[in-house]
Amino acid sequence: MPETSRKFQVRFLPEGISARVPSGSTILEAAHQAGVYLASLCGGMGYCGKCRVILEKGSVKKRPTTLLSPEDEAAGVILACQSQVTEDIVVSVPEETRLAEGRILEGEEAPPVACEEVRARKFTYSPLARKVYLELQRPTIDGPIPDRERLMQGLKSSEDIPEPAINLEVIKELSSVLWRDEWQGQVTVSLALRDLGQEEGAPAKSRILSVAPGDETKTSFGVAMDVGTTTLVVNLVHLPSGHTIASEAKYNSQMQYGEDYIQRIMYISENDALEELQRLVADDLNELIQKAASQISVDPEDILVATAAGNTAMLHILLGLDPQRIRKEPYIPSANFIGPVPAREIGLDIHPRGVIYPLPSVAAYIGADITGGAVSVGVDHCPHISLFIDLGTNGEVVLGNREWLMAASCSAGPAFEGSGVKHGMRAAAGAMEEVSITSSGEVRYRTVGGKPPRGICGSGLLDTLAELFRTGILDRSGVLQEGPAGKRLREGEDGPEFLLVEKSETSTGRDIVITQPDIDNLMRSKAAVYAAVSLLMEATQMTSEKLDHIFLAGGFGSFLDVGKVVLIGMLPDVPVERIHFAGNTSIAGAKLALLSTQALEAISKVAGRMTYIDLMTNPKFMDEFVAANFLPHTQVERFPSVEKFLASGGKE
Repeated sequence: MPETSRKFQVRFLPEGISARVPSGSTILEAAHQAGVYLASLCGGMGYCGKCRVILEKGSVKKRPTTLLSPEDEAAGVILACQSQVTEDIVVSVPEETRLAEGRILEGEEAPPVACEEVRARKFTYSPLARKVYLELQRPTIDGPIPDRERLMQGLKSSEDIPEPAINLEVIKELSSVLWRDEWQGQVTVSLALRDLGQEEGAPAKSRILSVAPGDETKTSFGVAMDVGTTTLVVNLVHLPSGHTIASEAKYNSQMQYGEDYIQRIMYISENDALEELQRLVADDLNELIQKAASQISVDPEDILVATAAGNTAMLHILLGLDPQRIRKEPYIPSANFIGPVPAREIGLDIHPRGVIYPLPSVAAYIGADITGGAVSVGVDHCPHISLFIDLGTNGEVVLGNREWLMAASCSAGPAFEGSGVKHGMRAAAGAMEEVSITSSGEVRYRTVGGKPPRGICGSGLLDTLAELFRTGILDRSGVLQEGPAGKRLREGEDGPEFLLVEKSETSTGRDIVITQPDIDNLMRSKAAVYAAVSLLMEATQMTSEKLDHIFLAGGFGSFLDVGKVVLIGMLPDVPVERIHFAGNTSIAGAKLALLSTQALEAISKVAGRMTYIDLMTNPKFMDEFVAANFLPHTQVERFPSVEKFLASGGKE
């Protein structure tokens, strides 16, 4: 934000919230200061066109842009990130620029598993923290055992717990608890895992967090956290029973600085803003923890432990680790394996001495959401070959079985999240999530929440691509074609475009179209995913016929029409019954680890033995990527069902 003594007021409607900012600040910066969310997929770089606002009063200094039509400009529409404040102004935020309520998978659904062997696997129930009730005998002249040693003896004899670590503060608490009213030996000891056993079968080491009078073992809780780039999910778990008793989710407040983590890392680099973004995500998680706890009147101080899964960059930011090397060669994170961290060090409001366990990562672009997710569906334990895919801006792919695991990450681009697409948006109310096109070119659709359409989300975009191809409106190279089914085809500002919804039906009062540049972006995204899958399969001499399972993880993957995804060549051509929607496997992995030291150990082993293939330095990637930029592929024989469909003249 520019340094100047002159400040002006920016008022945002309809909220009526205002911020005073230095002259030369952008409206987007003013929105950040005011706490008003404006869509900004590109992080304020000026190339997504999503931060549209209407200038109601005053004037601004505008940077040139090609993202607004003459009609937009006549209506007072400006881009918040490209408009500098030079006087007091009033702007209104249209519906499409707001953060709408969307679909967030909170993850309590059990994910599918790879095979019977996985179904039979049972992790030992051993939560990362627990409360133990002891009744200690009063010391005597004949048995003058000090308080600390007496406590350790009680833990060993009652629970067979090897001597845990204990700090000076807890020893002070212990004496006051035991010697109240001259001796009350009933004490509840809160313990958390300090370290996994260093050798196979060795007992895990623990630490005493606190002691309290009486029996408080029933009030023992933990939280599993999915720290996502777009969404945050918290599951509050009752540790004695293992049940999730409350769940909360919200959008990540860091999105105002970019909707992918590369943009956020750039913001951190350019503004020395690591502490700022760390505080944002910690505040978000505290808000969710507080909401979940208040649902069932839990004191947050009874939450002893947290586990966190997420991509490598997001966990770095949460922990206050510098993420800048993640986006620069040679793409090295600060750490993949991070032991338990005191929750207070990152500002997490749970037990004052509570701990957070970040799940381990593999590399800069294969994070803890993938290691935990792979274990949650059992890819690591099944003798059969499985493919595990987390679809998003960065598509992560894992291939393997209990003998070996290989992983790769591809930059699928933000098209799946709605960026780089004229009317793209996240899966929020009014987003077109299902699209079909009849042989005569009529469009049918379903929107999230049944609301009037305001844009197209990822699943709807892939549906549209598949339907345009199926009906012959797109040729195999992804170019829009004229014909009987293409009566909605017209020339737009960006070249050829296909009309999906007329403005009379939309909530924005504007036509919803898909343009040729939109299609090109989607083609590149689907090609990147298939190229990553293809190269992993080639490296292991694997064929589609040998794939027993394909797991699609994440909110986006859970709403795809798998037949259409195969039709466009994004996934290998396997029978649809082998493709499974796995849901939020990131939170599933975090909860597994929370409830079992054995599961945490399994996730750590997966992180240690997973072989990472760096596609950015793989000379074959570009060749495979180019070949996959066709529908379904230049080598159509790789997709027998699609080849049969095309040979029949497009008759299903």
